[in-house]
Amino acid sequence: MMAIKLLFAPEGGRVLGAQAVGRAGVDKRIDVIAMAIQMGATVRDLEEADLCYSPQFSTAKDPVNIAGAVAANVVLPTPKPPATTIFTEVIAAGAPCG
Repeated sequence: MMAIKLLFAPEGGRVLGAQAVGRAGVDKRIDVIAMAIQMGATVRDLEEADLCYSPQFSTAKDPVNIAGAVAANVVLPTPKPPATTIFTEVIAAGAPCG
């Protein structure tokens, strides 16, 4: 089990820091995040980082990827599908439905 606290800029998602608690492998995750900080990476970069793994020790999606994905969901707006946006605009304009 591992817990990662990721600190990032609310605008743009630049990685600012991290804390991790757990057993084996925690130091490796902090090493990856430290390098990300040095290169000015964003949470999106962590989400899409291609980290090596071994099936008997970890999953294909590393905890660093998951932390980046969770943070990216906070920073990046969720786009609406075009059909929903157009339908909402038509209703707001007072067009009859049905």
